[in-house]
Amino acid sequence: MKRAFVLTSLTPAIAVRDPSGYKNELRYAQQFLLDSLARGEAPLHGALDMLRLLCDIDADQAMVAALLEAQACWLDASDVCIVYSDLGITPGMMLIIELARSWDIPVEMRAIPDYAAKTDNTDAAPAHVH
Repeated sequence: MKRAFVLTSLTPAIAVRDPSGYKNELRYAQQFLLDSLARGEAPLHGALDMLRLLCDIDADQAMVAALLEAQACWLDASDVCIVYSDLGITPGMMLIIELARSWDIPVEMRAIPDYAAKTDNTDAAPAHVH
């Protein structure tokens, strides 16, 4: 199995305010994990959703830097960086993508086929920076 570092743009801050958003994001997490497993990969989610949450609550820069450093450690141990872009690509995700490329770790862009059609409330999927 390939060790796959997975980036997505899940947003726990939105899920707290909108239960249907949480349900959709949980379904999305299941879909990208199943997709990665079906491809013979051992997926590890990058947890950049936590970075977004920290940024949303004005975490101090030392905490944000520590989280990025932790992500870099896991990325360094990965065979490939997978980016599921259905929910957009955040600036934090771009930092990790650029780091992967600088370390010659392959970056694969993916989308879940018909993702929007599979959600209960397509308006709950947040739009992020592309």
